[in-house]
Amino acid sequence: MTCGYSTSMLYPENPPDKFKPSMEVSAVHCFRDNKILLLKRAPDKKVEPGKWGVPAGRIHENESKLEAALREMHEETGINLKAGDLRYLSEIPVRYPGFDFNFHIFRCDMDTFPVQPSIRLNREHTDYAWADLFGLESWDLMMDELACIRLFEKT
Repeated sequence: MTCGYSTSMLYPENPPDKFKPSMEVSAVHCFRDNKILLLKRAPDKKVEPGKWGVPAGRIHENESKLEAALREMHEETGINLKAGDLRYLSEIPVRYPGFDFNFHIFRCDMDTFPVQPSIRLNREHTDYAWADLFGLESWDLMMDELACIRLFEKT
């Protein structure tokens, strides 16, 4: 699968040479009304402070990728999803500066929800937005976040 966007970290076709993932990460692409939910990382975060990204986090030991996605959504946004609300899209090998990891992407189409859920951020984030898919290039996104969103926005 080629994305047509410049990417330096994502390897959607094949892992890079000597790929040794040190962790597994689950992420949720939440869509509503042709917009995607983005969270702004707190300024004190070690990894990409102040940048915008989708709800995501490390998969804990003895936790499935789905359980991690549901947990991260709840912890980071206060939204309680059920397993049936998420659709697994793909695993993408990522070579981040200094380490490798497997990125598990889920999709949630909130257009089917009767009301737009209220967002309650945890201390990891300082703001949230429903960002228009057609203006993402102007957002201060995490590394390769745009390429990752573009890979899956139509699936």
